Amino acid sequence: MILRLFFLFLLVYSLIAQGAEPLIRVGMTEGGHEKEHTQVFDETRDALIKKFGKENVSFDLIHVNQLVSKIFSGEVNFFISTTGLSRRLQADGARDLATLTSKRFPDPNLSYGSVFLTRKDSGISSIADMQEKVLVGNRPLGFYGYVVPIGEIAWHGYKPKDFFSKEIFLDSGSHNVLASLLRGEGDVATVPSCFLEDNYPEDHPFRKDLKAINVLESKPCVRSTPAYPNWAFSSSPGTSPEVARDVLKTLLDMPTDSKGYRWSIATNFSGTDQLYKDLKEGMYIILNEWSLKTFFKEYKPWFFSLTVLLICLAGYSALLNYLVRKKTRQLQRSIKHQQVLQKRSRDSEAKFESLQKLGIIGQMSSMIAHELRQPLSTLRLYAQGLQRKLERGEWSIEQSSEVLSKIVTQAERAEQIVQSVRNYAKSKRSEKQEICLTEIVNNALYAFKQSGRFRRNVIVSIAEDIRLFANPMEFELAILNLLRNSADSLASLNHKDPKIELAVRRNGDFAEIEVKDNGAKVSEADLQAAVVPLRSSKENGLGIGLSLVNNIMENHGGSLVLHARKEGGVTAVLSLRILER
Repeated sequence: MILRLFFLFLLVYSLIAQGAEPLIRVGMTEGGHEKEHTQVFDETRDALIKKFGKENVSFDLIHVNQLVSKIFSGEVNFFISTTGLSRRLQADGARDLATLTSKRFPDPNLSYGSVFLTRKDSGISSIADMQEKVLVGNRPLGFYGYVVPIGEIAWHGYKPKDFFSKEIFLDSGSHNVLASLLRGEGDVATVPSCFLEDNYPEDHPFRKDLKAINVLESKPCVRSTPAYPNWAFSSSPGTSPEVARDVLKTLLDMPTDSKGYRWSIATNFSGTDQLYKDLKEGMYIILNEWSLKTFFKEYKPWFFSLTVLLICLAGYSALLNYLVRKKTRQLQRSIKHQQVLQKRSRDSEAKFESLQKLGIIGQMSSMIAHELRQPLSTLRLYAQGLQRKLERGEWSIEQSSEVLSKIVTQAERAEQIVQSVRNYAKSKRSEKQEICLTEIVNNALYAFKQSGRFRRNVIVSIAEDIRLFANPMEFELAILNLLRNSADSLASLNHKDPKIELAVRRNGDFAEIEVKDNGAKVSEADLQAAVVPLRSSKENGLGIGLSLVNNIMENHGGSLVLHARKEGGVTAVLSLRILER
């Protein structure tokens, strides 16, 4: 009886203890909170207290390392952090519910990134210059302060773990990181974007004596990396779905505060997830862990099937050896063919500049003729004047010498004009011939991919193989110019989902090659100006890209047509008559 009463007492005490624990236990990471952030977080706490009662809500500021521990132990069932921390814990059951947005960053999918900083007198001006230097940062798990910058270094083709000669982590905030950089304790520092603009005036040493590296965007804040989603309000593993639902509804019902902040829903975390995948961190850390046991566990069905297949083929070993030898010969031929294609691609790229020069000469021919007309006209006038003086008997040695000197000067000028063009044109155009359009398109795509101007795959659609009568190098150059033009347009727009599509089709007696992108909206006037020679909207452009394509198509009896897409971007169509058989 006494034992039963004892257990009953323990049960009642446990229920009382559980009831005393707040229903909503929110943990918030230290650091990174600007004055504007602090207000919206305070208002978030007040909204939760109003909804659930003060006794049912706790709101604590916790170091990120302790916060992760409390998330997994269940001491907090909700947490406010960078989206990076929320997505890193997703594989363990964490779930982002709402994402912060503001007037400055109205799209919750794209807000903050990171900035590489160095002293103005350091001599460092690019990511490549930072290699083997000393990095000063806040903490190694800080999303905007370290993970995002390291991801940018990896994107440039470097190994992040071997990039810096030394990494110093202060774990005391970005203010101290910048102070350490100015003291010369490191060569490079990484801080969240907008940190400088939000905390220091322009005449402060942190802004006056430091410079940003690899600047991708300057407005509204200097940024050296792509932008990622804003801060997130997330639920911990095991949180009640009903409680999470009520909390999310409370957040979304909150009005926009006086600083323009409010809770919203982010819809695209692909950039954050890809970042962790490239770094093999977070949910992708398993990519670093390989063993024979994990291999068999992952591919056990395939391993079993392969074993059965090998047993069944044991009796046919002689045939298998024959097939292997045959396949080896085919592979060797394929390798040789691939080497030929690679050499052709390299040669095409090497001749690109030469063909560009030919295009410039073709576009400048009328200008050269205009320049030659003036010295030739002057030569004729001087010669006619001298001839009339001789006929009238007014000839004198002094006057003739002066006129002849002027004639020689004008002749030398004309010769200089002709000689400059001859020196510029060192290549000759090849003759037209029968070509396979599919092969030309593939060569152009390969050269375009090797150029590295576009990080994604081009969407290709080839209806059928078509044969044309054309100059293969010039036609490949025309297609390559359209692809590069689309890539440059998308790069200048910083599109979050850039697309380039290439289609080859037959339209009656004509072959059509269509290249389209989803870049910025353009006007008809812009399209007409695009094919005017020696005019370019690019900062360092020669203004010959589309003009050269147009010239090539006209020389082949074809056409280039440009269309502005309603949803944004341009569609370019090359049209040329199909070779008659």
